[in-house]
Amino acid sequence: VIEAFESGDWTTARREQARSVELVNLLYRYGFLPASKRLMAMLGIDCGQVRSPLPPLNPVQETELFQALQRLDMFGERLQLPIEKPSAKTVPAI
Repeated sequence: VIEAFESGDWTTARREQARSVELVNLLYRYGFLPASKRLMAMLGIDCGQVRSPLPPLNPVQETELFQALQRLDMFGERLQLPIEKPSAKTVPAI
């Protein structure tokens, strides 16, 4: 988006901005934090699970999110459905 904008390619900038809005809307559909953490796991970056009171995505939601992300085609082959979810870690409250 930024590169297209800075080079004056308004058509590409608008298209890519619309795609980024579509991604954010998709993440919000499943709960932004749980979906964002699963997206990071799908990209190979283990950010762990969300903490209570937020629920993690269930297997059906995770599969739906993965398929929707594939349709967006923003991450290419880097996007992989993790075999195992990261283990939940207990973090003491501050």
